[in-house]
Amino acid sequence: DEAQDRLANAEELREEASGEDRLPRRYEILTDAMDELEIIQTLNAAVDPAFLERAIKEISAELADLEELMPIEPELVSIDSGCFTIGAITGDVDAADDEGQREVCVEKFQMSIYEVTFDEFDRYSNLEYKRQVDDRGWGRGIKPVINVSYMEAIAYTEWLSYHTGYTYRLPTEAEWEYAARGGQETIFPWGNRVGRNKANCRNCRSEWGGKKTAPVGSFEPNGYGIYDMAGNVAERTCSIYRVRYDGSERLCQPIDAAGDRAVRGGSWKSHSRNVRSSYRYAAKEIDKKSRFRGFRLVQEYQ
Repeated sequence: DEAQDRLANAEELREEASGEDRLPRRYEILTDAMDELEIIQTLNAAVDPAFLERAIKEISAELADLEELMPIEPELVSIDSGCFTIGAITGDVDAADDEGQREVCVEKFQMSIYEVTFDEFDRYSNLEYKRQVDDRGWGRGIKPVINVSYMEAIAYTEWLSYHTGYTYRLPTEAEWEYAARGGQETIFPWGNRVGRNKANCRNCRSEWGGKKTAPVGSFEPNGYGIYDMAGNVAERTCSIYRVRYDGSERLCQPIDAAGDRAVRGGSWKSHSRNVRSSYRYAAKEIDKKSRFRGFRLVQEYQ
């Protein structure tokens, strides 16, 4: 009786999986079905062993296929809520007019420790039958994805959120700078001097500087364990850019909201003055792609 109940449950699970388009959930359901069949094998029940082996083999093949398709979820670090002074630190000779100081508080959030990579974005492109974005011949894999518009970045966060059941989005400008500083009140995440081989920028003296992107995680992380907050690719935020901080830096605006979006961090092509933690600029065309820009993710607490 137990074997028959488990067999019936396994069949119901396989039927449920066939109608589930969220891939991680489908994988979970099929794994449960596999568990039921493997338990039946240990019961010495009057169930055709050839049937069981065939069913297990079919599920194993489907699970293997799903592993090649499922979204790659980002590695995250949890950042506690807190208040800080956004904008250029006192004495920063490269500070621009739009880097004025303001006291800002952020709620607890989780941020991806790496910029979104080609490995991650290509999963989305392949599953959604979209043309893969151009890597300029620099390599894919764990290189940060480039040539992705703001609209495409938002579409990716919505796709990832749907399939995983978590809420992913771009960081607000305040979250981005709070995370970039890593708990430090310095010009760069690592200190007040550009130094050598601390980041990928034009004059940061790394092997990629001024030439192309570097694989994510090629340099030391900041105080929160986050990589590449300075240089490599400039990172999009979901905040509307204002020349003076007015609270907009704390808000994540919908894609149809009017206004330019704030971009942070500078890129592989930027001078070191433009990879400072307070450096910012406005991206005017949300459908424009750029070899200088990428993005990273925030996962909201459920």
